Parts: sequence; structure tokens; C-alpha cells
Amino acid sequence: MFTNVINIKPLRTSACPEKGLRTSARNRKAFFGLIMLLTLIKTNAQQVSWMKKETDKYVIYYTGTDKSIVDEINVGVKEGMAQISAFFNKPFKSKVHVYIFPDRKSLDKQWQTAWSDTSFQSQCWMVASGVSNRLDILSPLAWEKSACEHKFSDKTGTKKLIAHELTHVFHGQYNSTKDFTGMDDLAWLVEGLATYVSGQLDSSRVKEITTLHEQNNLPVKLTTIWNGKAKYGQAGSLVKCVDDTYGRETVIKALTAITNTEVLSLLKTSEADLLTNWKSSLNKK
Repeated sequence: MFTNVINIKPLRTSACPEKGLRTSARNRKAFFGLIMLLTLIKTNAQQVSWMKKETDKYVIYYTGTDKSIVDEINVGVKEGMAQISAFFNKPFKSKVHVYIFPDRKSLDKQWQTAWSDTSFQSQCWMVASGVSNRLDILSPLAWEKSACEHKFSDKTGTKKLIAHELTHVFHGQYNSTKDFTGMDDLAWLVEGLATYVSGQLDSSRVKEITTLHEQNNLPVKLTTIWNGKAKYGQAGSLVKCVDDTYGRETVIKALTAITNTEVLSLLKTSEADLLTNWKSSLNKK
């Protein structure tokens, strides 16, 4: 270990054999002590030393780097959870664990472990994720240098982002998969709920989707809703259509669905009719 960075020279012995042996022993002891110290330093450098802020509903884990913003994140988490519970008229089933990672390297390491992929490297727009038991987020203080499409100075946008991921957490707590594994075909519901409930389906996204509709460029299959640059708006507006057309209780029941077949059965409609209703709803904008 470390022999590639430490140049080890042959030990020099004195003219007195016993003295030389004692010198060699001392040198070896010092060398192995150095190895142990370097190993300890490396191990500690790979671990994140967490501090925490805890309430009865959630725990926020953070490092000293983010001590100055933890209260602001706390407000976002508290308000986001209240907003989501009010939308679904249901509480979170269990305590939420929020981890603020100080840099992209430490966040990537968490995602590599969670997704069993040691080669995973996140893209610049990826700053957070949410599943049933936790929300992982790159420190907003690192966004300027390590992220794109996100600005901590946009306080409203930051709160909506936190609410988006918390919606995933809530959804995961009511879904048997917990982390949406195998639900790629139902990505429009998973991401659409988070976009709609968090308030990210804003006027600019609605305008973008309406324009695509006028140009006859919207998807014609549920499995392709979560595709392209307008995917957040497409998914969010489709979930809004379901909420407006089939009712909030139906949306709540859909939390447990893991396939499009289940959702369509719940809505008592076909894929074609659902997509027609969605596009018709855009004509009213």
C-alpha cells in the first residue's frame, strides 16, 4: 500500500552490527507507523462526518460546510412535507431522512452504492433524488460550480426542487417498490406527480406543452411521455389532467400502481382516450 507514492530506499546500517539492527528496527517501526497513519487519513477522508437537525417528522444530515444554510433547507423540507400531505390528504408514513452532500463526489458515491453501479457518474443537472426512506441532495452551495440548470439564488425554485423530491419520497412510502424499480413505463406518473404537486408545472412549462400540442408534436404513447426536453411539462400536465378529470381520490389510489395497465384500469379508460382527454385539456389553456 502506498508504495507507488512513497519511495522506499534501502536501510543504511552502521559499522556496528547491533546498532545497525536497532536502527533498522526503529526505521521499520516508524515506516509502518506512517503507513497506518496514512491509511487512517485516507479512510477518514472517504467518510462524511454528519451533523444533524431532527424533528419528529424528519432528520436533516449535513456537514460543517452547510451549517450556514441548514435552517433554510429545514424550512424547505418542513413546508414541502406540509404541502404534499395537504395535496394527498395523507401523512408521510415514516420519518424522512434528508442528506445534504457537500460535493458531487460524495453524492456520486452515495448513488453508486444505492444503485449498485460503481461506474456511475452523475450529469451536471442531477442534484437530488428521492425514494421512500431518504432524500439525497447536492449542497446548494456547490451548485454554482458543480451543477447546471439550478441556482440557489432562485429561492422559489429551490423550494420546488425539494418538494419535487419529497413527493418521490411520499410516493415511495405508498408504493410497494419503495424506489420505483421496474416502473420505467410508468415514469410519466412518477415524475408527473412530483412536477405537478411541487408546483413545477408553471406557466412557462404549460406554454411549452401548449405549443407542442398546436404543432401536433406531443407523444402518442404513455411510455414516451417521459422523453425529450419537455418531459417534465408533458408528465406534469398529464397528471394534472388525471386530477382534473378523474378526481383527487383517483390520483391518491394511483400511488400504489406499478404498471400502466393498473392505472388505466383504475381510471376505467383506455390509453388512447386518456391521451385524447389530455390533449383536449390543453385546448382550454
